Amino acid sequence: MDKVLQYLQEFKPQSRAWFDEQRQVAEDYEFFREFSKRENLEKAEWRDVQQVGSHLNCFRSLALARGNALGRPNHPIERYRASFVYLVHGPEPLAERIRNFHTNDEYSLHYFGDAALSELVGYLFPEQFIFYNSRDKFSAGFLDIEPHFETGDDFVEKLVKFSQAIRPVAALYEKTIGQQTDLPLNLEVDQFLSWVYEVYSSDQNPLEAKYWVLGAGKGAKRWPEFYEDGIVTIGWDGLGDLRLYNSQSEVFDGFKTKYKDESNPTNNAKACFDFAHKLRIGDGLFVKQGTSKLVGFGVIESEYMFDESRPSHKHIRKVRWTKKGEFDLPEGERLSIKTVTPVRDAEVLEMLKKAVGLDLDEGVSVSDGHSSGVSYWWLNANPKIWNFAEDAVGQKQIYTTHNEQGNKRQKYKYFVEAKPGDLVIGYVTSPDREVVAVCKITRGIHKHPDGESIEFEKIMQLTTPVSLEELQRNPSLQESEPLVNNYGMGCSRRLTTR
Repeated sequence: MDKVLQYLQEFKPQSRAWFDEQRQVAEDYEFFREFSKRENLEKAEWRDVQQVGSHLNCFRSLALARGNALGRPNHPIERYRASFVYLVHGPEPLAERIRNFHTNDEYSLHYFGDAALSELVGYLFPEQFIFYNSRDKFSAGFLDIEPHFETGDDFVEKLVKFSQAIRPVAALYEKTIGQQTDLPLNLEVDQFLSWVYEVYSSDQNPLEAKYWVLGAGKGAKRWPEFYEDGIVTIGWDGLGDLRLYNSQSEVFDGFKTKYKDESNPTNNAKACFDFAHKLRIGDGLFVKQGTSKLVGFGVIESEYMFDESRPSHKHIRKVRWTKKGEFDLPEGERLSIKTVTPVRDAEVLEMLKKAVGLDLDEGVSVSDGHSSGVSYWWLNANPKIWNFAEDAVGQKQIYTTHNEQGNKRQKYKYFVEAKPGDLVIGYVTSPDREVVAVCKITRGIHKHPDGESIEFEKIMQLTTPVSLEELQRNPSLQESEPLVNNYGMGCSRRLTTR
């Protein structure tokens, strides 16, 4: 728990401001407290069930998923009533009820998948369970929290084990920070895990090509200057050169010192730190006006600069703007009010690209300024023979260019093209079917006792593996060669979002 304690202590001075900004969680919790009362469930109408979509983040942030699950009834209203009554008030043990609600033909609801179930259970039974979504998975791995999953565990078993693994964290949270709200303890702990994800997730994935949404002042008043001068800027000049801050926490402390009237600087501290330290050359940038309109798109072309000669807005980057106009988002879609926001969801990115008139495969990629001359490759590993996940970071492996019969592998030309320094995406085949690691080629084709081979070193273990299904849902990857043809050694220059 030493690492957990370290980050709890970092979170502590920011916790009050963080919770002040996360009021939606309290609203969602109160909704489910009222919704789950037996008398309300037994008389629920379709409009009541639809409200669930406004209080689960997995639906709130993904319009398509929400539309599939709650845009129109997929079952008679009696089925929804009976399923929710059973989940909350049924006679069987809780884990059995959750499993039946998830998979049993009598109780399961179409398009209520793992993410929705995790949030439902977390809100309905917060004393026993905590959310188990991509944010929590990342943060657990980052904090070295081990749920001790076993082969064959279904989602509900993982949910149970994950919640059990978090109990010591909750106890340490209560001792170190103390409850900051009237929410159940586990919901506060989940917010701590969300904070870890927000602050540290992008640091763990050097291959992640990013898109961002940035505000240009009230009514986008700074947009004409941005476009004409080929720049983008943010305020808070009193902080000085942001390169002098080594963490978001340090920027937060700077806000508390320089801007004493700003009581909740968490989001602004994150915006400043991200602008200076996490935006990268080649990243795509959408500029918003309010929360329902975009006015431009461009590609970042410089590192962060602090320009003392400017009268204001001295934090600056150069941008090559490619789109200008007034682009309305689809009805009902809203952007965050935060000044700088990363775009991590494929459906949201697709929506933004369509809004400004970008082709879905147009934009930026990892190779745009990040790793000049580096190619990216996809490599399959059969877990029955060899599993990327079982190798330690730093361990080297060889991969022969010919099969056991002495014939060249199907994509032999890619072995020829691969060179030292290139990066390899490590994919584990059925039954896992997920990307689990990143490797770097250390030797190109060379003679080896086992035959002609290439050599590579594992440089990263993904804390949250990326499933094949998740990759296939990404519109930008629909025609990528590894996903279309499932080749063992495939060029993945088009695997990354472009």
